[in-house]
Amino acid sequence: MKKVTIIASSLLLFACGGAKIITISQADVTRAAIKYPGITSEQLVEGQKLYAVNCAKCHTLHAPGKFGQKRWNHEIDEMSGKEYANIDAKTKESITKYILTFAKQ
Repeated sequence: MKKVTIIASSLLLFACGGAKIITISQADVTRAAIKYPGITSEQLVEGQKLYAVNCAKCHTLHAPGKFGQKRWNHEIDEMSGKEYANIDAKTKESITKYILTFAKQ
């Protein structure tokens, strides 16, 4: 039931954004844990939701795998610094962990 809820939430969040929906798997969590020890699937899903909600306010979402980590770090830093984005440090960290887990290597 939990997995269905996560997938349904992701579908709603990404339906209008243009980015491919990513279903978070245990393999994704394992990969993320190399860079972010102790990260959970719930934290990755939260980052996914925050990315969809915050970033789609102003533009079309890009699939995290579209760009490499360097480009994403630049984009996240630049966009989160915009006054109108109103993204706090905790939200930025959550979005960053989600995006970089799926970014091109």
